[in-house]
Amino acid sequence: MKRSAVVAAVVAFVCWVPSALAFDTSPHFDITRDALQSEGFGSDAVRLAQTNNWFVDLYENYEKLPNSGHSGALLRFLGTAVFTESWDLKVARAADRSHFDQTNGGFATTAAITAEWDRLRRTTAALAIEARNTSDPKMLVAVLGISLHQVQDFYSHTNWLEPGGAIGGTGPNWEGRGYGRTPTWFDIPASVRATADLYSAGSTGRPRDHGGWNADGNTNLSHSMAKDWPGRPLYTEAHMASYFASRQWVQAIRAYVNDEAFWARAMRVSGSSGLNHDQSGATNISLASGHWLGQGEPCDPSWSLSAFCGSRNGPGGNLIDLRGATKSFFAGGRTEDRRRWERLIVRVNNQTVTSGPMFEPPSSQSMQHNTRFVELAIKRFAEIDNLDIPGRADFFARITMANQRYLTGVINDRDLFSFLRPNKPYRFLKAVSPNATFAAALKDIRVRIRTGSASGSGTNDTVYLRINDSRRFALDKRLYDDFERGDDDIYSVPIDDALWAGLTLADIKYLQIEKSSDGAGGAWKLGGAQIWVNGAVAYPFTGIGKWLQGNRRTWRIAYTPSAPVSQRVTMQLKLYEMDAAIRGNNDLVDIHPWDRRTSVMRTYQLGAPIIGTRERGASAYSGRLGDSDRGSIDWTLRTIDPRPGILLDPPETRMPDLIVTNYQLGTVTIKNQGRVAAGAFTVQTTDGGSLAFTGLAAGQSATRVWTAPGCTEGHHEARADATNTVQEYDEVNNTAGFDVIC
Repeated sequence: MKRSAVVAAVVAFVCWVPSALAFDTSPHFDITRDALQSEGFGSDAVRLAQTNNWFVDLYENYEKLPNSGHSGALLRFLGTAVFTESWDLKVARAADRSHFDQTNGGFATTAAITAEWDRLRRTTAALAIEARNTSDPKMLVAVLGISLHQVQDFYSHTNWLEPGGAIGGTGPNWEGRGYGRTPTWFDIPASVRATADLYSAGSTGRPRDHGGWNADGNTNLSHSMAKDWPGRPLYTEAHMASYFASRQWVQAIRAYVNDEAFWARAMRVSGSSGLNHDQSGATNISLASGHWLGQGEPCDPSWSLSAFCGSRNGPGGNLIDLRGATKSFFAGGRTEDRRRWERLIVRVNNQTVTSGPMFEPPSSQSMQHNTRFVELAIKRFAEIDNLDIPGRADFFARITMANQRYLTGVINDRDLFSFLRPNKPYRFLKAVSPNATFAAALKDIRVRIRTGSASGSGTNDTVYLRINDSRRFALDKRLYDDFERGDDDIYSVPIDDALWAGLTLADIKYLQIEKSSDGAGGAWKLGGAQIWVNGAVAYPFTGIGKWLQGNRRTWRIAYTPSAPVSQRVTMQLKLYEMDAAIRGNNDLVDIHPWDRRTSVMRTYQLGAPIIGTRERGASAYSGRLGDSDRGSIDWTLRTIDPRPGILLDPPETRMPDLIVTNYQLGTVTIKNQGRVAAGAFTVQTTDGGSLAFTGLAAGQSATRVWTAPGCTEGHHEARADATNTVQEYDEVNNTAGFDVIC
């Protein structure tokens, strides 16, 4: 690339690198996947919700993104935005508003935040019912993804979780008041919320802004409120609260939709043809812009453009990759899913909705008492083979933990990176049940093979270890003449790809040495063998003396794992050096000590003390040529327990709670969603007058029907316990209404 082109790309992308008003993309993706999988959603449904969640941040950047059609001619020219889409401003501004710290001034008071939560519940409820009534499960999943963005954003960009004082800010200190460390909005009674001084980042008249990735040196929240990546104070609390709030939100919508057959279809939707394109765009653009998981945005002052490398600059991302990722995404055009999102975002963010039915999320406190989190921290990357070439590697890692996949951000142009302040280690959280079990991990297999010493015992045919009817692995050493007469060698079995695909210890059904079809040399004499699985001897060394040839080319022993199921959480690490699409595929970096292995599988007992180590690549059991591109990675695993309220059932929740679950002309349904019975009460309706109810047991509903007058235009409203006879858990959720146009 010519220098002028590079300069143009740098100028353009430093100017427009997407900022975000919520969590970075990785936490949104991870929380959404963790929550939806816990609620039973399949892979395609999760991915569809994730992309609809990400579109909110993509379109929020409409004034900075060259391809939006709203960034200005110079930026479009410098960014070579050939694929300009001219976004509808209503759509773009709705995306901007779909944050609790939106750019129009945020929400400066508790009342404003309350009104926004109510508005979001009303629009989400209406669209969920519409999806059910039109039998459109993809619409329901899209609405979940869009609304979850703002639900999750609340905990990263308001003072809700702040204790106040110690780290700056004026938080409500819920834990100090007995409500736990990570309560959700709906866990706190409305009457108690009303007494708290709540506001979002960047609110007009409030002291703190959104904040960059390294605001206040990532040591406190004095001037900036963001808790949106693992280096920020209170990120762990924000992540956990968002997880609980996401599940709480989904459970409430499920109950409100009240159609299990339709809900089951939504959980199992199949991905559209464009889903992979949207997922790749979300991942690649976020990675390259430094907005996947913190660490700042890319900029290269060596190109004499240091004036552009301001406070947002950091080691994250890669400018050339960003240019390529953006071009690739927009060259693909709008997918079916993105067009659906454009139609829905304006409706989810409809600012004119001030009345109508709302669902009532259940408390998350029981869930919090029955959830633990495993935290993986990545604390150091290093390239061993190329430390003499400064600034060579762009590191990132792929991870599986407790059957969920994760991806770190990219560390740009470093051969060694130790996350010194203001950078902070990559951290990933996975929610697990305290009694969860997992398929026991397969970590490694070694095989010792002795070839017979008789004349003709050797072979040039391929020798394998087979573990079941569909999986076998070739035994081979590079630049080495294997299985010659009298050889006695130990082989590292190359199981990495199979492990990434989900291979576990229970998948080993037997252990079989087998030879490929006879080649020029014909038979091979297996003189002896020994096999280790996970470091333990599965078969002790013994003489075999069997000729493998013709139709008898196998030798098998039985194998049954002693414990195919375990309470130990599994974790697999793969380290990469990134190459952009224009430069080739990403290169695996070897962090395993054995030959033919590059990734590592480790396990951790939930609740045990913190563990960790430095994984370092090597080539034990190799031939004359071992693994190349060696590297190292430092990690730790630990358990983090939520700190819910002291009382799972505090006294104030042992009360009735009356709500209107359905109100139409001529009919009203009242439910007591509280934990104790409600005595007699009155319901006041616009078209049916005053209706007497004798009382409702905990969880019970009752319906009244009357002959409604003809169409009466205007606003209609029903209020439970209109005379305030019943002392309730929540006194402000008794009303529902609708508008009639004749």
